[in-house]
Amino acid sequence: MDFFVPGIIEGAGAYARECGLSIDSRWAVRADWMPDQPRWDGIMVHLVDRADVWDKVRALGIPVLNLSSRTRDVHPKVEIDSAAAGRRAIAEVVERGIRKVAILDFGTEPVALRFNLGVRCEARKRDVSIRGLPGWDSEVEFETMARCIARSLAELDGQLAFLCAHAGVAYSVLRHLQELGTEVPDEIAIVVLDKDVQRTAEMAAMPMSVVRPDFWEHGYVAARLLHRMLRGREYPARTLIRIRHTDFIERESTGRPTTRDPFVRKALHGLQEGELRSLSVEGLVSYAGLSRRTLEQRFKKEVGTTLHRAILKRRIREATRLLQAGDATVGEVGDLCGFASLHYFSSAYKRETGKTPGSVRRGG
Repeated sequence: MDFFVPGIIEGAGAYARECGLSIDSRWAVRADWMPDQPRWDGIMVHLVDRADVWDKVRALGIPVLNLSSRTRDVHPKVEIDSAAAGRRAIAEVVERGIRKVAILDFGTEPVALRFNLGVRCEARKRDVSIRGLPGWDSEVEFETMARCIARSLAELDGQLAFLCAHAGVAYSVLRHLQELGTEVPDEIAIVVLDKDVQRTAEMAAMPMSVVRPDFWEHGYVAARLLHRMLRGREYPARTLIRIRHTDFIERESTGRPTTRDPFVRKALHGLQEGELRSLSVEGLVSYAGLSRRTLEQRFKKEVGTTLHRAILKRRIREATRLLQAGDATVGEVGDLCGFASLHYFSSAYKRETGKTPGSVRRGG
């Protein structure tokens, strides 16, 4: 990799452990340090800029699996479905009552191109209007371009959402919107695609809501495909698998209730980022560093619900996404989302949504 994505490493590692394989991930942070004669049987490649590394990869003469949508090299490929992320972004802003969105044209850049395609397709289905912005011009100085986009957004009438595939661009646009006195999220809500190990969206002055692709699944599926290639299964060079699963993490830029209480903020972070199977009230209490009674009181005051209820709502939300995807059985979905039994999952889901898990999986 020359664009480090930890989730890919974690997912690939999980598959490797299941199958007794060894993964040499030392070069996943600095692809340019790749050895000249590595003792590898196959290689998964996630490169954005390093054409010289691609030359070294080709020279190895071993099976190659491409992980990056930015690279045009002809090899079997497993990539994140940016269009699915765009569709998820529309679904989330519509749920918040927003019927107008603005997107930014990045030309032929593949991630933004597919993200915007997903936005447009879902917007047509949901009768959401798209507001055009000046296309991003890479020949213009970065901050000058960001300021131009912010002004164009500020001139649009009524509440809308700015949906952007690149968090770094949205980060600067947000700062210029604040300088112009535009209210976020009251006038303009912001949602970005989260693919940045630097956590740009989270570190913005007003943390931005994100659609987060399932990079763990990306790594797991890629490792499984490469393993099959190593065992002799042939795939056409044009083979393409897109990872469609996404999660949505709401932050201040789309109106999530904010809190100045650092312990509640930490609990909310643990709630959003924690692994669902192991997520618990006791775990959040330990993570936040307060007594349970004190944290429960502060959390209820700031967020308006209990820790237990907040965990349940996240589990139900994730279960709905997995059921609608239709790739797992009802029992598997319940297990993945941390429900102790199929009976408990079914009864809790029916109580919270009014529907059975089976009917949602069948599209009912």
